[in-house]
Amino acid sequence: MFAGLTAAATGPACGEVRLEWDEGFESCSPPVSYEVYRGTSPGFVPSPDNRVGSALSNEFVDVTPGRGIDYT
Repeated sequence: MFAGLTAAATGPACGEVRLEWDEGFESCSPPVSYEVYRGTSPGFVPSPDNRVGSALSNEFVDVTPGRGIDYT
């Protein structure tokens, strides 16, 4: 799991995971955009194939395919 992740809990619906992390700050080109990647093993390498979405805030709700999920 991403070291900066501050919370991971079940989401509002079945099969969802709600992720939260500390906000990043960029003074040159706000707003900050976050890319969310999901893998099945710790330390996986983020790539276009495992990108599940993006967020402009410090939270994201993911619909997971099952157990054993890691995020970065």
